[in-house]
Amino acid sequence: MKRIALFGAVALGLAPASWAAPMKVIDAATGQPVVATIKAMTDAQAGVTAAESPSYKSKAVAFEVAAPGYEPRIVFQNRTAVLAADAAARTIALCRNGAVDTDKDGLCDDAEAVYGTDPKNVDTDGDSLTDAAEIFGWNGHDMAGDGATPTAADFFLEVDYYPNFPPFQEGLDAVKKAFADSPRKINLIIDVSDQIAAADAKPDLNPVFTDLRVLAQKYRNNTGMGAWAVLGDRYNGGTSSGIADGIPSVSGMLLVSLGAFQTRGANEQGHTLMHELGHVIGLTHGGTSPEGQRSNETFRPNFFSLMSYTYQFSGLTRSGQTGVYDYSELNVGPLNEASFNEVNAYSGFGPTTEQELATYGVRFGRQGAVQGNASQNLDVDKDGRLSPSVSLDANRNGTLDNFGAVQSDWPLVTLNAIGRNNGMPGSDQIPAPAFSMSPDEVPPCMTPDDLK
Repeated sequence: MKRIALFGAVALGLAPASWAAPMKVIDAATGQPVVATIKAMTDAQAGVTAAESPSYKSKAVAFEVAAPGYEPRIVFQNRTAVLAADAAARTIALCRNGAVDTDKDGLCDDAEAVYGTDPKNVDTDGDSLTDAAEIFGWNGHDMAGDGATPTAADFFLEVDYYPNFPPFQEGLDAVKKAFADSPRKINLIIDVSDQIAAADAKPDLNPVFTDLRVLAQKYRNNTGMGAWAVLGDRYNGGTSSGIADGIPSVSGMLLVSLGAFQTRGANEQGHTLMHELGHVIGLTHGGTSPEGQRSNETFRPNFFSLMSYTYQFSGLTRSGQTGVYDYSELNVGPLNEASFNEVNAYSGFGPTTEQELATYGVRFGRQGAVQGNASQNLDVDKDGRLSPSVSLDANRNGTLDNFGAVQSDWPLVTLNAIGRNNGMPGSDQIPAPAFSMSPDEVPPCMTPDDLK
């Protein structure tokens, strides 16, 4: 057994083998070391539930940390960290018996002060993972060991894949960076988990959500704490690029299905993964008006987001860089297809400035990039001249439409659909999403015909 320095005297239990837990145990009220017993537990003893997958096995070792006069605490630590001789010792603040717990989340107010969390809010950072779960772990997961913190938003994404559709690390890294660089600064924690066995990799998931749940029962490991993506072939007898199980999705299930597409490299897969993940966290194809009305217009010409079919495969163009991964960061004014001003191009509102618009390149529907930028001198009809009024069927639907203003995506990202009432301590206090669309209402996503 590797030797780990601990505060106080520690007795190690055996379950199922000997483990040494790197922990510093303190009194939450005083910060002083506590003489504690740290006992390894089985999953069953720790209350780990199999959730959807009967073959589920926790990644972490469960420990009970106990001392006379204190509430015992179950802590999950990743097996790799437990076995590492140089692992940093984690601080476990024990609450005294009867200590005040204002928000009733299992984390007393004294401990909230130690960890910098809000004693009146079960989910300080608003990411649907309760404070206690992010600090001590939950249901076989060591969230802190995986990189989560209770004071900055985190979101977990598990990726399982068909043998012929492995994930491109380049795409996964780009999606993670897009979330980290966003106005919300979300730490996307991606776990590439399992290759789905060929015998289970149905070329056509039909009906899609029924078949996805069958796969979840065998492969999924993060039910109730994050999104689960399957990189597969096709579904429901069609050629759609993917679908999500609700907007936002309570189950967190999504499918990327590029089997019908000739081009499916790192960007096509990565952009589509981020598109479907957008549905899981509450975003729609056509963005949202300033009044809060969601749109499913697939080629909305004043919406600069991977949620739009216009940008799903190509990515955005920003500051001269193409293929950019991002949801909309712009608040863009109305656009009338019957009278578009090529000289002035788009207008912003709220915090969106002309300088910011000028950094964006523009595409229209299926016709590709347009010379100029979103702020000015945009030759939308490609005749080599700039006119104060031209007509253009930008979304190629056969009519000249008048599109209202559309706001930025990122303030609308909803992380609380999955974690609400999932069994984490205090999760029953997480508010319901302001908007929801059932799985039956979710439209299929882009097909190869939409690229023509």
